[in-house]
Order: sequence, then C-alpha cells, then structure tokens
Amino acid sequence: MSLLAVQALGSFEAHHAGQPITGFPRRKTTALLVYFCLEQPGKMHQRDTLGGLLWTDIPQEDARRNLRQCLYQLRLLLPNLLQATCRSNSLHLLGARTMSRLSTLF
Repeated sequence: MSLLAVQALGSFEAHHAGQPITGFPRRKTTALLVYFCLEQPGKMHQRDTLGGLLWTDIPQEDARRNLRQCLYQLRLLLPNLLQATCRSNSLHLLGARTMSRLSTLF
C-alpha cells in the first residue's frame, strides 16, 4: 500500500508513493489537508466549523464558498486518495482506503 506523506513543519511537502505532490494553489488548501491528516480518521466535519477555523474574519457564507473551493482543489490534487461525501451539512472525508492508513505526519 502506498502512503500519503505530509510534512507540515518547516516548508510544506506532500508525497504519494514517493512522488512529490505539487501545485497547491492556496495556503488554506494545504492547511485543510494538514487538518484532515491530524484529525481523527473518519470523523464528521461540519462545514461551518471548518469554515470558521480557516476564515475567522469573513462572513459564514463567504467562508463556506472558500471551503468549497479548497475541497475542489484537494480533489484535483489527490484524485485517488481523497473523497468528500456530503451528508446534510457535514463532510466525511475518506482516503482510498482509510485516512489513518494513508496519512503519515512527520
């Protein structure tokens, strides 16, 4: 099984199967990926909570729009590793197998 390795201390780096993943368009997109790697795998995340964590100084509607854009960007960068399933007003993020097995933070 190949791993998703994320280095969050110092300069940000992400690798999958030994290959670097580049092209993260925004700092908030990398922050969201790091947050998902650190959080309990399989945990449900409220959209409003995620938006509030990343965009504390803008209205909730704008934060949700920004969150949608970040999730879209993550799906483009990690097409086989990250899936978002919407259930009511929350997100459940999964890896191709399980985030706990795919994510390594060092």
